[in-house]
Amino acid sequence: MAGYRELAEGYTLDVTEQGGMAQRVFITDAAGTDTLPTYGQVFSTEAPDSNYAFLRMRRIVKTIYGKQDVFKYTCHYSSPNMSVYNPNDDTIHIGTKDYDNLQTSMQFGGEVITLDVEKDSSNTDKFKNPTFKWETGTDTTVRVPVPILIPSGSFIIPLKVTDDIATFNGIALPILGRVNDATFKGFPAQTVLYTGHTAIESYDDGEGAAQAKFWNVELQFSFRIVPLQSGYGGWNHFIRRYKTGDTITEGWDRILFNITGTKPIYQLADLNDLLA
Repeated sequence: MAGYRELAEGYTLDVTEQGGMAQRVFITDAAGTDTLPTYGQVFSTEAPDSNYAFLRMRRIVKTIYGKQDVFKYTCHYSSPNMSVYNPNDDTIHIGTKDYDNLQTSMQFGGEVITLDVEKDSSNTDKFKNPTFKWETGTDTTVRVPVPILIPSGSFIIPLKVTDDIATFNGIALPILGRVNDATFKGFPAQTVLYTGHTAIESYDDGEGAAQAKFWNVELQFSFRIVPLQSGYGGWNHFIRRYKTGDTITEGWDRILFNITGTKPIYQLADLNDLLA
C-alpha cells in the first residue's frame, strides 16, 4: 500500500471571528510516513497550527500529481457548522443542545421614560414632581419633567439541536412570551423576556446516509431592568402615580390581570429549560 507525504507548501490557514478554514496537501509516496486525514478529524497535532483544533476535515479532492501514478489529496478543513466558535476551547461538542462553545450576541441600550409634573393643589401656580427633589436650596420641589433611562436591550443564544425540531418546539412554545422566574445569564428575575427563536435545517458534511441532520437554532431574548428601591423589577413593572387627598405618590408597581388578581401580564417560567 502506498504511503503519503504532506507538502508543506500546500498548507494554508484562514481564521476570522466567525469561523475558519484550512488546507493540507498530501501526495502518494512509497516512502512516505504521513497519515491521510479522515472525514471529521480535528486539525492534527502534527499541523503547524495545532491550536486551531476546532477545525475539522470536511472534504478531500483527489487529483493526479505530475506522474500518472502519483496522486495529490487536498484536504479542506472548516469550523463546525455553528454560527461562531471559541478558539480557546478545542472540544468538539456532540450534545443534544450545543451552546457552551458558542458566543452570545448582545445589544445593550436604554428606554427613556419621562416622569412629568403634577399640579400642586396647595398652590395652583406651582407644579411639582413627587418622586424627586433638588439636592440643594431651601425650596427643593422639582417642577420640571425628569427623564430617566431604563436599561434595556436584547441578546441571542445560538444552539445546535440534534433532536427533532418538533421536540424542541414543544419545549419552547409554552415558554414563549414569559419572563425568567430566577436569575438567568446574570440578569435578575423577571427582567428577561423570551421572544422566540429561528431554526434552520442543516447537515454535517458527508455523503448519503453519512450526513447527520441538525438544526441551527437562535434563541431570542429581550431584557428590561427597572431599578427599585430594593432590588430590580422588569417587564411586569410600570410607573404608577396616584393621589390620596393632597398627597401624590409615584413609583413602580406590577400590573395584574383583573380576572384572577394574581397573574402578572408576563407570566414566569424557567428559561433554563430552553438550554437543558
